[in-house]
Amino acid sequence: SPYFAKRFGEKWGEYRIVFFAGYSCAVGLVMMLSLGLVFMSKSVFQARMSRGGRGECPRSSVFIRGFSFLGFPMLTIPAPFFRKPRSRRGGASTPPPAPPGVALVLTTAEYHSGMDVTLTFDRAIDISAFDPTQLTMVDHFPGKTYSGDSISLMDVNVARIFLVETGPYAGLAYQLTASADTGIVAVDDGGTWAGVTDLNLPFMG
Repeated sequence: SPYFAKRFGEKWGEYRIVFFAGYSCAVGLVMMLSLGLVFMSKSVFQARMSRGGRGECPRSSVFIRGFSFLGFPMLTIPAPFFRKPRSRRGGASTPPPAPPGVALVLTTAEYHSGMDVTLTFDRAIDISAFDPTQLTMVDHFPGKTYSGDSISLMDVNVARIFLVETGPYAGLAYQLTASADTGIVAVDDGGTWAGVTDLNLPFMG
């Protein structure tokens, strides 16, 4: 051809086989690249559809399906791995302390000379931890001082405290003194009794 002869010289015919081989290789590479892109896009689309459209990736990597083209397997490309964010677990919370019980209220108190004192409270009481040494009763007649000896329940909110003589008394009153450590507490919430100091008896609160 005069065109090729003018462009490549008079011996351009000797290069025909080289031109043809180069052209064939280029066409084959372009074809393989195009087919590879097509198969890759279809494989990724099918993998997403098999997961039901969810946006998260499974723990195992998703591999693109391989195929053979002219006896050569296609390179498998693993999909990126995404780790699910872990929810933060708060430390073991310490339960809040129980609110203090409402203090017991003494409603009435009666004294039976030289024998016992009867105490009535505003609600049911527990006397299992009663300390008799925390209660003192003075009697101007016959002029004696008494301390608690033992205790019993006459009702759910009424305690009878038996007395024992501990010494003389020179005053002119019937008075009861009890500390806050008598051990008498409320049944419902453990509220304590604050006690009394020189409480004149009988007492009607």
